[in-house]
Amino acid sequence: MGYGIGAVVAGVALSVKSGLVYRGAIGACACLLLVAAVLLERGVPRSVTLKEKPANDEAGGRGYRVLWADRPYLALVGLNTVVQAALQTSVVRLIRPLPRPVSLCLAGVLWASWAALTAGPLWLPRASWVPCLTVAVLCYSAAQLVHSPVSNALSADAAPADVRGRYIAVFQYSFAIATVVAPLLFSALFDLSSVAPWATLAALALLTVPGMPALAPRLPRAAPATGGAGRSAARQRGGTP
Repeated sequence: MGYGIGAVVAGVALSVKSGLVYRGAIGACACLLLVAAVLLERGVPRSVTLKEKPANDEAGGRGYRVLWADRPYLALVGLNTVVQAALQTSVVRLIRPLPRPVSLCLAGVLWASWAALTAGPLWLPRASWVPCLTVAVLCYSAAQLVHSPVSNALSADAAPADVRGRYIAVFQYSFAIATVVAPLLFSALFDLSSVAPWATLAALALLTVPGMPALAPRLPRAAPATGGAGRSAARQRGGTP
């Protein structure tokens, strides 16, 4: 929820064309980070006493040693990081000939595949878990690589030039709201069953396939055009509305 609220506040600040507001936001961020550091230093206990430890605690003192020794887990996490860092430019170049709605439909299918594969170990034998989750991570990474530049470019080109900053701010609010709602939704769905969250995610992602072709004709003509990230996304990343 903290990330969601922060994103909303940042979006409001960025929608105001004022250098003073920008500098104030940067200064406030720096001060809040210092406050967070002080709170972590003073308010979080560094260790627990022996009386607080269970008598049969076998994990005492292990800490990050367990994590660094868990090579399959590190490989799973590192896979997404490497793919994101190494392939973003190549993916943008690859999808450039595609109309943007088609690219977003592709991202939706990839996210639906990720959700289905993540739920796969609930039924598959244990030996297939690692391959299944590895492919799931690759699908998730590919969806991010496709969706991020294309959606940013589409949101920028669909906005009137004179108020593009405000349009992009509202676009960013959608991510902030999702960040707040997602944990609550997942908790409620997990109470139903272990499959419900992943089935819901897959269904919502697949709504992109009929949704984007229906929405594209209603957008400004240049917005759904080909061009991948395009110049508008570059302007957005550079902070120019």
